[in-house]
Amino acid sequence: MQAAIQAVSFTAREHDEDGPRIYILPGALGGTFQFTRERAEKRLRDRFPELTDAEVRRGVRYLESRLKEHLTPEKSAEEPKWMDWRHEPDKLFPNY
Repeated sequence: MQAAIQAVSFTAREHDEDGPRIYILPGALGGTFQFTRERAEKRLRDRFPELTDAEVRRGVRYLESRLKEHLTPEKSAEEPKWMDWRHEPDKLFPNY
């Protein structure tokens, strides 16, 4: 199940009243479906009948966390990840 969830792709379609409609392109989980917890749970139960209820819930949470990660914009590459305080002391000590 973990490998199947790691292999999914996501695509966003037009917005509705609840926001963007996110579709899962699942590969090993069957055909494309619009993400809801209920649909993801049903899909995991259908594809992996040997899973317990707790394992299915864990799988849905994992899929949802992958989706949230996909929707979160990455930090801009232009933002400095470090600062040379020797050349810019006013940024480090604004009242200097």
